[in-house]
Amino acid sequence: MLTAVKRIKGLGVFGDFAAPDALPPFARYNIIYGENGSGKTTLSRLFAVLGTGAHPEFPGLEYALDSQSGPLTHGQAYARKVRVFNADYVEANIGQFQGPLR
Repeated sequence: MLTAVKRIKGLGVFGDFAAPDALPPFARYNIIYGENGSGKTTLSRLFAVLGTGAHPEFPGLEYALDSQSGPLTHGQAYARKVRVFNADYVEANIGQFQGPLR
């Protein structure tokens, strides 16, 4: 299980993000919310590619995450499945809300 985001560099609004010490660790289930443009979708897209360890649109990406099985960094595939339900998921699995659902 992912427990914390420590650092993200070179990913959209996360040009050079370092987590504050007061940021609590993730729980079993987490909801990420915020204003438009605050990085919710960008962060969810990072989580969605953890299985491969690289983001195809951001080759210079650097990140450091903590998990119960140890630290994760860019280039290192995460063995556990991370489920992300964002606009990309809706488009790929449900489609537009105009017309029949997939």
